[in-house]
Parts: sequence; C-alpha cells; structure tokens
Amino acid sequence: MEKQKDITGAIFLVSIGILFLLNTTNIVPWGIWLQIFRFWPILLILAGLKIILPENKVGQIVYPIVYTLFIIFIGVTSYFFTKTQRVPFLPESVSNCIFNRCENIDDSELIESDSYVNLADYTDITSRDLDINVAASTLYLNDEIADYFLHSEMKDYTETNKPTLESTSKDGVLTTVFDNTRIHTWGWWNFKSPEYTLTLGQNTIPTDITIDLGAGEGIVNLDSATVKAFRTSVGAGSLDITLGENAIPETIDLNVGAGEITLTLPENVGILVAYDLGVGSIKLENTTVDGIGKETSYKSTNYDTATKKVTITASVGVGELTIDRK
Repeated sequence: MEKQKDITGAIFLVSIGILFLLNTTNIVPWGIWLQIFRFWPILLILAGLKIILPENKVGQIVYPIVYTLFIIFIGVTSYFFTKTQRVPFLPESVSNCIFNRCENIDDSELIESDSYVNLADYTDITSRDLDINVAASTLYLNDEIADYFLHSEMKDYTETNKPTLESTSKDGVLTTVFDNTRIHTWGWWNFKSPEYTLTLGQNTIPTDITIDLGAGEGIVNLDSATVKAFRTSVGAGSLDITLGENAIPETIDLNVGAGEITLTLPENVGILVAYDLGVGSIKLENTTVDGIGKETSYKSTNYDTATKKVTITASVGVGELTIDRK
C-alpha cells in the first residue's frame, strides 16, 4: 500500500513564504514576528499530536487540517494584535493572557522608586555620556530644565527587577549607565513589562546618548538637551524618537534588527542618510525603500540650504525604520 505524502512541511514553507511576501510589500509589518514567536509552545503540541494520531488515512487527513488551523490562528491573531493591540474574535481577557500577562494587575501593585544623579556630587563636568541598556521593559526618556543631571523613576511588579544606575566622572566627563538587562521573573511567555522614566537635567552640557533596546518599547522625547551624538540599537522592540530643534545632534546612528524605529525631526533640519538594508523597509519622509541587500544614501531637498543639519547612519535587518517630520 502506497504511503500518503506528508504535506505539513509544504504548508509551513508556503505560510512562511506568504508572510515574507506580505512583509516585503509593506502589507503586513515586520513587527508581526514578535507576536508569532510567542506561540512557540504550539510546535510541541503539534509534534505530540502527530505521535498520538494513527498512521492511517484518518490521521493523514486530520493532522494537516489541525496543523493548518493552528497556522491560520497564529497568523491572524498576531496580525490583529500587531495592528490594533487587540484580537476582535477573542475575549479581552484571553487576548491579554496571550500577549501580556494572565493575572489582573492594577497600579496599586506597582513598586515605585526613584533615584537621582545630583549636580552636587560631581564638579567641573564639561560633557557627559548616557548609556541605557533595557530589556523587556518600557522606557521613557525626556528632558527638562532642572538642577540635577538625571532623574530616574521606576515602576515594577517585583523588587528583584530593579535596574542599576551608576555614574562615574573622569577628566570632566560624566558617564552614567542605566542597566536593566536581566530576565524578569514573569518569563518570556507572559509578563507585564516594568516602566522606567529617565529625565535629563543640566541640558546645556553636551551629551552623547546610547540606547540598547532589546524586546521592549521606548519613547524618546528631547527638546532642550544639547545632544552631540545619538546612537541606538533595537533588537526585537520598538523605539519612537522625537527630537526638537535644540536637541538635534551632529550624528545619529540607528541599528534595527527585527524591531522598529521611528525618528521624527523638525521640518527645517537638513537630513543626510547613509543606509544599508537587509529584507526590511525604510521610509524616508515621502520615500519608501524596501528590498534585499540595498545600500545607498538619501539627502533631503533642504539639506544644502539648511542652517541645522544631521548625518544619519542606518542599518536595517528585517525590521522597519521610519524617518519623518513634525
């Protein structure tokens, strides 16, 4: 008796190919992969079902159907959550349990703390480096006119996840490192990410900013800080950067893995971008660039006449980069 061909591998390849096609044509955002990865335990379920089901015609028919339904469920739920942060055909509690955390938590359970890098602790500072390393968290970075160097506010659900904030000075340079790169006790399947708000003071001091963002979310809004250079690397997270005219650095270095970066700059700033692109996409004002292995540059129409200019170096893997105006 001729054995029926196993078509589940073909279904998997076709599904991956279709999704990559939708990514590269900008119909489906690359961020959907962040949600799809949450469903990895289903692979174990499918492997177990294959062992349990009999190796007869019934099993050979039922398994591909179940396999296909799982693939469709994962794709559709991931798409809706990526686009709207909710799945319309699932109860809200179920959707939250899949993509966030199963328990109901309110703000009364938050453990709040804060700390300062004070002006009185460091003298004769002429410049500073701010190094931020964040994993699986929500980060806010802003500035204000204040007599401290940095104020950090932390909101978390466990005391063990408290990040470190360390500062040292040498030859007039203040180096501050904010680090939260430990795996949280909620694990990778379900957790509600902690929140950290960093506020820069002493904004006349030239500052180099480096942000390394893993699978979290970041919002940067700087208006009055004197930024010399801005560097960021985003793995599977998303980072939204808005810079005012007074906070425009000479250089910006953007590195995107499978995540997303949105950079918003004032209308009158001249932009020169040198980029290399994997299989992701780059949106430069009104221009969209996508494809595989592209490496070139872009110059805004006002670059030659602008009084304030910025040079941007961008590297995009399978993620998305958007440079926009405000």
